[in-house]
Amino acid sequence: EGKLEGKLEGKLEGKLEGRLEGKLEGKYEGVKSLTINSDFDDEKIAFIMAVTVEYVAKVREEIAALTKEK
Repeated sequence: EGKLEGKLEGKLEGKLEGRLEGKLEGKYEGVKSLTINSDFDDEKIAFIMAVTVEYVAKVREEIAALTKEK
């Protein structure tokens, strides 16, 4: 019974982690797309994507760093 309960808990945790990672990746891609393809400022993008302005700034910095590498 304990093993079965442990397996079920593990599966549930894995599913929840996977969903969270998927949502975060979706947010990242959305912020990245709006940053590249629009002239919206960080505040507008943060509002649209329901993230913090700091998160948008971080994504913008990552994009700039990747662009410089090329």
